[in-house]
Amino acid sequence: MRKLVAVIAGGLFWLSWQAVLLSPVEAAVSVNGQVRLNVIYSDRIYGAGQTIAPTDLPFASGPAAVKERDNNQTNIDARRSRINVSSSDDAPGNIKLSSLIQVDFDTTDGNALTSNSRHPRLRLAYGQAALPNGVTVRAGQVRTILSEFGDNLIGGVAAPDVINENGHFDQLQARQPGLQVAWTGKMGGGNLTIGAAVEKQAVSAKSRTGFSAVVDERQGEAQDMPLIGAGVRYLSPLFAVFARGGFARAKVILTGGKDVDETVSLLAIGAEVKPIPTLTLHGQFWVSNGLGRINGAFNDVALVSGKLEAVEANAFNVGAQFRVTPELRFNAVYQWMKADDDPKIFDLSATSTDKEQFQALNVNFIYRFWKNWDTGVEYMRGKVESFGASDGTINIINFRLFYYF
Repeated sequence: MRKLVAVIAGGLFWLSWQAVLLSPVEAAVSVNGQVRLNVIYSDRIYGAGQTIAPTDLPFASGPAAVKERDNNQTNIDARRSRINVSSSDDAPGNIKLSSLIQVDFDTTDGNALTSNSRHPRLRLAYGQAALPNGVTVRAGQVRTILSEFGDNLIGGVAAPDVINENGHFDQLQARQPGLQVAWTGKMGGGNLTIGAAVEKQAVSAKSRTGFSAVVDERQGEAQDMPLIGAGVRYLSPLFAVFARGGFARAKVILTGGKDVDETVSLLAIGAEVKPIPTLTLHGQFWVSNGLGRINGAFNDVALVSGKLEAVEANAFNVGAQFRVTPELRFNAVYQWMKADDDPKIFDLSATSTDKEQFQALNVNFIYRFWKNWDTGVEYMRGKVESFGASDGTINIINFRLFYYF
């Protein structure tokens, strides 16, 4: 296993070194971004931000009900406004060099009592070299190669267009340091892209009881094997398919210094089809065996009798987008996620507060009414269920106004 990691890492390093042997002389730098305003009404209190994540949903009935959150709320927020600083340049040998640094302000410091000001938060920061043979190398703070989002090096497929700033519930969204390489070429009237990556590994444990207090695996400490990922995408005017997978070793240090580990993995496939030019149908399915942190709704592992056990989960979404005009589009998506009911990991009693299942329905329209402005309204219904007798639903109306500069 370590030899495989060394070979992949060495190969990626060699490709990146070849891509940047000749330094750029002058780079064209530009600044752009978006000012984002969201106004969110909900019939239950979900939190304080402009994102609605599955783990934010409170139980409304059953032994674990949170009665204090059984009140409505109107929230106005602009912390996900973004600034992009990008550069581009041509190096000898027809190598295209570029970079991106992207920040927003969606942090938890500060408060809403006065200015609601927050500090900048790094989202993405990478350098990139595109070679004339179709190979592209990207290094820095990157979108994981396992993600379906369009800022993935391989490109996006089946990412629903939702107004919720969290994105869809079952997204694979992690942004983390890494080195990625991809090749794109023509095939059968479309584009074929194949990519691989070495990315930072960290561990999300269900409980840290029994773990060392001085080694924080959530920050990547003690991890001796990175996350290895790969994917292949085929994109044509009529349809697109994106399959990818990754594996790593989850390692934790127990109190007293002993280490335990478990191999973890994730597989995902997304597809979209255009039966007519104005209609796109899309769907995604993924299964995780201990890499739940890539999604953020489930943990990776649990400590059971001194041994690590992987948390198993799976998810899917199906949806559609209909473009009435180039400026007006309607979107709808249904999402479902569930963790495996392993009694060694979860409390399966009637009073359990362990969250087992999440569902959501998002329906919206988004309209570009001026050159650099768009707006939209989304209805969202979310549901959470525990392994016991507790569950909860939330209904949300989300209005957005974006200015692109």
